[in-house]
Parts: sequence; structure tokens; C-alpha cells
Amino acid sequence: MEKKLLYFLLAISIVFSLFSSSFASDSKNELEIVKSASETKKIENGTGYISKSIVDSNSETGEVTIELKLSNTAQETENASETEIFLIIDNSPSMDFLAPDGQSRKNKILDSAYKLTQEVFKLTSNVKIGLVDFDGLTATIYSGHVRQELTNNEETILKAISDCKARSTTSGTNIDAGMKRAIDSFSKTDNNKVIILLTDGVPTHDTKGITSGNVEEEISDKTRTVCENTKQTILEAKNSGIYTITMLTGMDMKDTEENGNPAFSSEKELKANLEAAELVFGTSQAPTANKYYLVESTNIENVITTDILKDVSTQIGKSLKNVKIVDYFPQDIVENFEFEYVGNPTNGTISPEIDSENYTIEWNVGDVPGGQVVTVRYKLKLKDMENEKIFDREIATNEKVVLDYNDEDGGKHEIELTSSPVIKLTKKTTQSQESTGSNSTKDPTVSSEPLPKTGLGVTILVILLGILFSVLVIIFFYKSKDYK
Repeated sequence: MEKKLLYFLLAISIVFSLFSSSFASDSKNELEIVKSASETKKIENGTGYISKSIVDSNSETGEVTIELKLSNTAQETENASETEIFLIIDNSPSMDFLAPDGQSRKNKILDSAYKLTQEVFKLTSNVKIGLVDFDGLTATIYSGHVRQELTNNEETILKAISDCKARSTTSGTNIDAGMKRAIDSFSKTDNNKVIILLTDGVPTHDTKGITSGNVEEEISDKTRTVCENTKQTILEAKNSGIYTITMLTGMDMKDTEENGNPAFSSEKELKANLEAAELVFGTSQAPTANKYYLVESTNIENVITTDILKDVSTQIGKSLKNVKIVDYFPQDIVENFEFEYVGNPTNGTISPEIDSENYTIEWNVGDVPGGQVVTVRYKLKLKDMENEKIFDREIATNEKVVLDYNDEDGGKHEIELTSSPVIKLTKKTTQSQESTGSNSTKDPTVSSEPLPKTGLGVTILVILLGILFSVLVIIFFYKSKDYK
């Protein structure tokens, strides 16, 4: 009796196995990637580009993850130029003077230079930064000190900047020596080269051996000579292709010495120092170097971390302003695929879903500095893997992508990306089909026509045979019981 029951259960399990396998084999469609990426469309600044690509997929569940990328950097191109930056920082005694907020000029400049360095490394890893400071201990090049050679190690240069805080100031201001030390320390390769000169006074020494002393109420002949020699070194850097940015601070009556006395004894002394500064640096509108900022000490951080950072990012790559990207989807995608974002965009804000009327998403990116890459990812999942309407049809994931932006001069630009990743719903390739190739020998006994496709008819036949088999087993079981 027990054996017959066991045979009966085994027969039932076989039937259910056949039943389930017939249904499992009924779904043989998969989502095929026909084209994994769009073209790489360059933008007008010559280094940036926009592109779309499939970065992840699951053919059995009909899912693809697509990344839309806007790159404003030459870093990813084959022969990208490296950027070299030298910070040149004043270490004269007046750097110990106090701003109205009670902080020394030296600490404010060094703290801001520290933040600037961090932001530059966020823009690009394709950069090296070095540090020079200067005083006026001697009227030679040795008043300029290379505190850190060019390095691409962020921690190393940040430590060098921090170490300057503990270093005592030394009498005199030899800007000429600091500039020449930096110029000589750049590599000899054809890289982007940038000098950022941060000082709080006019030069009192130069590398030709001339010492003029501080400017009081009149500009002496020696001061004019020192100023002219320093100016020529700044021009030398500019003319050799080194992009030179200067920030001069402390030129007002608000700062004080450590003992509380005003930094300038009179308006006349202040005026003479401003005139001497113009001999060296020019004006903000007509600078000797590429950029010149004359700022109050209370505005040091803002100028260094905002304005100068923007200047540096321009050298790494031109900034894109007011960037907006509109992604257009074809009707096949909107009607047959589920849409969801994979995380948030790296920058800006984006439409929460595809617009039902014009089939678009709009990404308001904002500004994209040189050296920056912005991306957004979203997933498309096929609603029905048995959808015969789109079967075996190549579907572009996007109709087009339109990029709008302004350049640094305010000019408006529109770039249209018309190519796209392409997908297709197809039948899975069976093992027997895979083993048949173009070079295989044809068996004359095998029909050249494709085998009939299995489907619902086969499934029903298997189910009916299973039911019939089960009935027979049950009849046999009860008859055996009666005879016994």
C-alpha cells in the first residue's frame, strides 16, 4: 500500500514538474542592446562634450540604466594638458597686521589659499600645485623660498600651506624674488601654468640688489626703480605664457598694527602706497598681469575662494554658464517602459518624471566650471516582455538631447545630440541555434524550414497529457486497492 502511494506522489510531482517547465519555457524574450552609447558630441570650447551611454543592463528583466554626461574638462581626452599652479605668498611683517575682524592678514590669506587649493583639486586631479613665500631679508633671489615644489598630492600642499602659519615673518618685501623662484620652478613642458600672487604691500627689494625701504608720503626714485624691476618680472611671466593673478590687500585705513596703531599714519601715506602699487600691478581694468584684485582685508576670502578660483577654473577649462539640458524620449519608450532615476544628478535640479505632453525631462544644471563633469542616471524597465507590438524592432532610448549654455562672454550656444543608445526586444537564442553556424555542414535529412514555434498549443497539450496521466494513475491505484 505504501509503495503504491509513493508511486502515486512521484507521478504527481513529475506532472507538476512538466507543467511548471512548460510555463517557464514559455517566456523566451530578452532585451538586447543594439548600440550601447551615443556619439561623443563636442561643445564649442574645444574640450568639453556631451554623451549618453548604457552603464548597466539586465536582458531577462528588460532593464537598462542610462547615464547622461556633460564633461567640461580636457582631463579625459588622450593628450590632456596638466595644469601647474604656484601660490606666491607674502611673508613680510605687515602680514601680521590685523583686519577689522581681529584676524591677521597672514592667517586670512593662508586660510583662503588652503580652501582654494581644496576646491582646485575638486575641479580636476590633473593639476600640480607648489608654494613659494618671500620676504626682504636680502635684495637677491634668495628672498624667495620654495616651500613646496609642484605636487599632485593634495595633502602635501595643504600641509605646506598650514606650515606657513607657524613661520615668523621677516623684514622686507621682495616680490621680484618670489616671482622668479616660481618661474624657475615650473616644469619645462608645455602645460597650463598659473601664478597666484598674494601680497599686502608694494615691493621694498628686488633681485638686482636695490633696496628702497617702505613708501611713506612720497615715492622715492629707489622705490620707482624697485617697482619697475618687479613689474618687468611680472610681465616676463605673462609674456612666457604663465597666467598671472595678483591680489593686493591692506591698502586702506581700516587695518591696524598688532599694538592697535593704524596701518598707515596718514591719508597721504596711503595715497603714495596706492600710486606705487599701480606702478607695479597696474589697475583692475588695465592690469600688468592677467588679473589684478585690489581688495580690503575683510574681503580676502571671498576674492580668493570665488574670483580667483573662477580664474583658475578658466585656465583648466572654460566655464559653461546657465547650463540646461532637455532630454527628448520617443513614444515607444514612454508607452512601453517604466522610468525612474538612479540617485540624484550630480549638479542642479531635474524634472521628477517624464513630461506626459512633450515626452521630456529638463535638467537645470547651473554653472559647470572648467575641469568638472556632471552626470545623471535613470533606469528604463520594459513593462511587458511579451509585447508583440515592439518585438524585434530597434528602439532608440532618446530622440535627441538639447544642451543650452552661455559662455564666459555671455554668448549663447545650443548643442544637439541626435544619436542615442539603441535597444531591441528579441527571442532568446537556444543552445541548438547557437551551435549552428554559417560554416556548419548542412544535413540533407533536416528540413531547411525553421521548426514550428512552441507556444500556447504545446503548453495545453502538456497539461492535458499530465491530467490524463494523473487520472490513469488514480484509477490504477484504486483498482489495485479493490483487488487486494
